Formats: sequence, structure tokens, C-alpha cells
Amino acid sequence: MVKKTFFILLAVYSLFFLLGGIAAPLLAHFKIYDLSGALTYLFSGSCHQMPDRSFWITGYPMAICSRCAGIYTGAFFTCISKVVCTQNIKNSVFITLFLLAFTDVVLNFAFACNTGLYIRFAAGVIIGILFVEVISRLFNFVIEKRSILFKE
Repeated sequence: MVKKTFFILLAVYSLFFLLGGIAAPLLAHFKIYDLSGALTYLFSGSCHQMPDRSFWITGYPMAICSRCAGIYTGAFFTCISKVVCTQNIKNSVFITLFLLAFTDVVLNFAFACNTGLYIRFAAGVIIGILFVEVISRLFNFVIEKRSILFKE
């Protein structure tokens, strides 16, 4: 029960950032600059918000970059799937996803290669999936160890 509650809360958290990131440019478009600015400022602690790395909506950049939008999207949908189905992804799939995301990050940071908004978004989705998957595996590990330690 604790695990499902945690994933529901994490899904809500991810959805807040995703919807807030989308809402900021929409609010700016409708000239509600105070709330748009507040959302953008709120998210500035967790995202660099570089306009050239963000999707643009109605002529304004999202309050989160494309990779962060992908991370929150991947985390949201993976959390929902963890609430419905408790099965983890296979190790081979996990490693493949990790290598794909790692390749994008290395290309961006080590080689200063611009991979574009859509690839960054896709890499973010993969990172979000992997983040939730790691948490799920940690939960399973702790629950397994606890059941071994406290056998009745």
C-alpha cells in the first residue's frame, strides 16, 4: 500500500511540473504575466530553462526544457503503470534504455553536440522511466530484506 501511495504522489508531482511547464507560456499569451512568471521562477530551481532547449507554445518558451518535460512525462506514465501493474521491466530493456539516455547526455555534455528538442524529450522520457524503475526496484529490495529479517 505504501508503494502504491508513493507512486501516486510521485505521479501527481510529475504532473504538476508538466502541466505547470505548459501553463506558463499559455498564461503569458493571455497576458497573465504574474502567474506565468511565478511558475517560471518556481521551476527555475530544477531546470535551466534555456529557451533554445525548450518547446515554445503560443510564442513563449515552456517553463521547463524539453528534457525535463520528457522526464516528468516518463515519470508520470511509469508511476501510473506501477500503480496498476507491479512488474518491473526486464534487465535487458533497462540496460538498453540506460545506454540510449546515456548516449544523449554524453553527446550533449561531453561533445557539445546539439541533439535537438525531440531527441532531448525522448531521452528525458527514458530518464523518467528509469528513475521510477530504480525507485520501484529499491522498494522491492527493501520489502524483500524486511520480510527476511522480520519473519514470523
